[in-house]
Amino acid sequence: MKCSTYLLVAVLLFASCNRGGGDFENVLASYRDEPKKLNAAKFLLDNAKHYYTTDNRDLLDFYLFLDSLSLSDVTYHEEKKLLNNYFQNHHSARSRHIPDSKQLTAEYLSRNINNAFQFYGQSWNKHLSDSAFFEYVLPYRVGDEYLEDWRQFFLDKYGYILDSLRVTGQEITTRLLANEILKVLKQREIHNLQTNIYSSTLRPSTLDKIKVGQCIDFTDYVDFVMRSFGIPCVKDGIFDWHCWNAVLTPDSTLDCYVECTFEDKHLDNWLFYVGWKNLPKIWRETFSENPKSLAKICGKEPIPPFFRNACMIDVSKEYFKGYDVDFEIQSNPNSNKFAYLKVWNNGFVFVDWAAIKDGKCKFLNVSDSVVYFPSFYDGRKNLPLSYPFVVTAEGRRNFVPNNAKTQQMVLYRKYFIKRAHNVFLKRMLDGVFVGANNPDFSDSTLICTISEMPKMYWNEIELTSAKKFKYIKYVSPIWSWLNVGEMEFYNAQGELLSGEIIGAQNFSSEEFSTKNAFDGDVLTYVDAIQPHHAWLGLVFDSPQQIAKIRYIPRNDDNFVQAGQLYELLYADSTGWQSMGKQYAAADSLIYDNVPSGAIYLLKNLTKGHEERIFEYKNGKQVFW
Repeated sequence: MKCSTYLLVAVLLFASCNRGGGDFENVLASYRDEPKKLNAAKFLLDNAKHYYTTDNRDLLDFYLFLDSLSLSDVTYHEEKKLLNNYFQNHHSARSRHIPDSKQLTAEYLSRNINNAFQFYGQSWNKHLSDSAFFEYVLPYRVGDEYLEDWRQFFLDKYGYILDSLRVTGQEITTRLLANEILKVLKQREIHNLQTNIYSSTLRPSTLDKIKVGQCIDFTDYVDFVMRSFGIPCVKDGIFDWHCWNAVLTPDSTLDCYVECTFEDKHLDNWLFYVGWKNLPKIWRETFSENPKSLAKICGKEPIPPFFRNACMIDVSKEYFKGYDVDFEIQSNPNSNKFAYLKVWNNGFVFVDWAAIKDGKCKFLNVSDSVVYFPSFYDGRKNLPLSYPFVVTAEGRRNFVPNNAKTQQMVLYRKYFIKRAHNVFLKRMLDGVFVGANNPDFSDSTLICTISEMPKMYWNEIELTSAKKFKYIKYVSPIWSWLNVGEMEFYNAQGELLSGEIIGAQNFSSEEFSTKNAFDGDVLTYVDAIQPHHAWLGLVFDSPQQIAKIRYIPRNDDNFVQAGQLYELLYADSTGWQSMGKQYAAADSLIYDNVPSGAIYLLKNLTKGHEERIFEYKNGKQVFW
């Protein structure tokens, strides 16, 4: 990797701005007889101008709070609750950015280079070119974190993993070493947190302690650990949505995550969990600037925030073989030079861009089985370019509303049912309701059995027996944790019965106890520790005839609920069009005269934020 005269001038200018002054010239001079390290120093100094540390008093207080949690003996649920309370009572103050030109020292730079190069040319990274080693092993930071001596910290902590492999005498491949590290990291108790008021990269020493964080926190952690051992590790994803780590082997890119080994197939499992067949596009963070990035070529035209980062590249082709999609721009009122593809994930997410030339543009390597929304961007509005589409081997299929062929739609949900929630439905199958008049249930009578798979909305059981009971309970089936969202009992007059809540007190925490089944909130739920025959119920003031039972399993609160306000929309070439708002009278909504052939969206205007686009086929919602 040659360093141009221009680059050398940039290095010296950077050095003159730094408090260390000419110390960087001494660093370069010290590597005069080590050309690879010399070029490494030049690479880091030339790109350091893009980086800074985010700093404010609130962030430092947050670090102290996180560190205090690591010293206390709290469970994951307790830690999550403490964090949510912290976020509710704090706000992210205006931060100052301390550029690396004012804080990076010659000593820190040299130590980072020397520590990185102790693994240069090892069996697990010898496949890397110098430029790839510089890009994916050498960098002294991964984000805007406080600078710390993280390489030595993680070598001291996890060095035994490498030592144990070396004594076996086998060749240590990239996959082998990385996977052995992942096996150890997998033992860490970590859980995802959806909210965080701080967008800054956490410092390495704090990342090493946390149990709860966002996906980017855990991918940063894996980057730090892997690179400490000279493993080429990167952060890939759609960073407004989800990200993960990837390890670059001689013949493939292996995706991973802190709680998964390569065999666990994080990305496949994650796609299944979120209900996507494929990823729409994949970007990779780099340390150096990409001269072909949109941020570098956009000129004065506004671009979406996601693309304002010049330090990233499109790596979709490393994950899937897609299709090129051409567009003829029929109308371009603002004379935009660039067009975009968006996908819907509880709101639009920009995933790709293309330059417009002679009224045309081409999006490269577009994934199949994903609905894309082509658009312009003017800094304020996302302006549709054409109809939504999906691409397959047969070509592009546009979702064009057919106003001449309308349909009636019966809608039950605004979001697909995730795999985990299907499990919760199965956990109530074969559960039983039992009545008694003795407190020990010694005279118990089977009232009914849940013999059909419950639905993820209110399930009703009509009863005809005139027998009365003072005690009633629901008992979960064997090998099925007690997972109940809500439960109600009605008498023959249709009156909701109330009573003292009873049940087996073997729950993971008070947060998931029996009271949740009777609190009127479908999102709170009961969760038992033991996998079978947990139970809950009520004690009435006097024996009661049970004429109806209503219940809902542990759920996502995305089903249609009576009394809540909804709006159905469909997409055309100009954006979302409304089919009107209506309050639900029951567990479904009916819309008449809806154009067929479109992509639809159901919004709950009363509460909630999860929304998923869908088609309507054969009288059913088919979510994308």
